[in-house]
Amino acid sequence: MMSSLLEDQKNTSIAPVDDEEVVVITEKSEFLPSSDIPSTTATTETKTKNKETTSWTKSRYAGIILAVLSGLLFTSTGIIVKYLKGYHVLNVGLFRFVGMFVPAIPLVLRACLDKRNNIFEPIWPPTDRKRLGMMMLLFGRSICGFASIMGYFLSVQYIPVADVSVIGSMSMVTVALLAHITLGERCGLVPMLCAILTLSGIVCIAKPPIITGKEEYDMDTLIGTGLALGRMVFATVAIVFVRGLRTVNGPLVVLSVGFLQLVQNVVAVLILDVFALPSDTLTWVLAVGVGALSFASQMTLTLALKCEDAGPFSIVRTASDTLTAFILQFLIFDLVPDLFSIVGAVIISLAVGLTVLRKWVSSLPEDGQRKSRKIASLLLK
Repeated sequence: MMSSLLEDQKNTSIAPVDDEEVVVITEKSEFLPSSDIPSTTATTETKTKNKETTSWTKSRYAGIILAVLSGLLFTSTGIIVKYLKGYHVLNVGLFRFVGMFVPAIPLVLRACLDKRNNIFEPIWPPTDRKRLGMMMLLFGRSICGFASIMGYFLSVQYIPVADVSVIGSMSMVTVALLAHITLGERCGLVPMLCAILTLSGIVCIAKPPIITGKEEYDMDTLIGTGLALGRMVFATVAIVFVRGLRTVNGPLVVLSVGFLQLVQNVVAVLILDVFALPSDTLTWVLAVGVGALSFASQMTLTLALKCEDAGPFSIVRTASDTLTAFILQFLIFDLVPDLFSIVGAVIISLAVGLTVLRKWVSSLPEDGQRKSRKIASLLLK
């Protein structure tokens, strides 16, 4: 199974979005979201056809606008979770997973009505090694996705949402390193440079006493940074799992993973005995809003990738996440980012930008690379 993943890497682009929200696009297969979102099967030919026939794809800036909107919507969920600090994150998670799981049901039912394709064939029944492997990938994907979301919800309660967003964007860099270790992918000079930059950025955001001059470490910053890093690690592993699920129907992946994550959330709530309904109308509205905004964020993300390539989308989405987080946390919580957070954000954003640019150059046709031979040869090292 890993060898088949390795064979497809040259035709794959990865768009980093939120925690587990990463979309994998291949030239020969459908694009699948690594989060619980409904996706649309799209080949290069279909994508080109859609651009010609769909009115909203004719706009030159449609993909960019949708990417910005997607980042705004997702960041808003983090702001809401931070505002609901007194309401347990596992209870918020129930609303989030229901909001992502329920809309996938009609999409799967619609796919089932298509008699030409059996969408369950790649995973059911798990009587052979290949199908069993796919089932294991689904379980692994759901576990890592659940851990990633909970890490995000917990981390925003300790450190600013903008810092969490910046650390989360590191998954673009860590995926390259993890793929090198697990899949044997080439890892050259540029990925290593990006890894060093991201570590430097994290040090700035973590604000250790050695660079701030303080005598003691801020425990909230330490805990929040640790949770954000954990969230990023689980999101990175989830991406690797998603690469193996590209042959499975998109809505079916959404439904299966969403259901498994909802079950995990319910079990965790019961074991920890923290279940509680919202105590007032405002909490109800905000909790439901987490689910609604999460779904809306993923829908705009899906539409954005129908109009825009993964490279430009990744840069715009990362910038949108970070910028809107800085603005919203200032307007709502009156949090002004300090110098260390700004420097860390700039350093990590630079690493993400280099990673996306390298991925984009590698996906260009050979004649396209010849036009910028020097830049291409440098980035592909």
